Amino acid sequence: MLDHLDHLFRIVILLACLVILYRAEPAVSRMSPATPLLIRIAFNLLCCAALGGVFYALAGAVPAWLTALLALAVAVLILCERRVQILSGTRAPRFPQPPGNHL
Repeated sequence: MLDHLDHLFRIVILLACLVILYRAEPAVSRMSPATPLLIRIAFNLLCCAALGGVFYALAGAVPAWLTALLALAVAVLILCERRVQILSGTRAPRFPQPPGNHL
């Protein structure tokens, strides 16, 4: 039974980290110099940790259940489209105003 949980935790870590990489790396690439420093640091740390988690899982290491749960929570959070756009500062106006017609 314990062996099955080990495999489950490895799969959860691997999938969660791949989702994090899939969503965080483009956000890092789109950041402008105006993006706040803490947001830059946070997304870069997310990318580094997710890459480490992928290698960790592929190497056969078994993560703790809390680590797997935390990686899953971060992956779900980063899947929220609006959250990534707001945090990375790349949010485009929803209804662009024509030139010269500003309120």
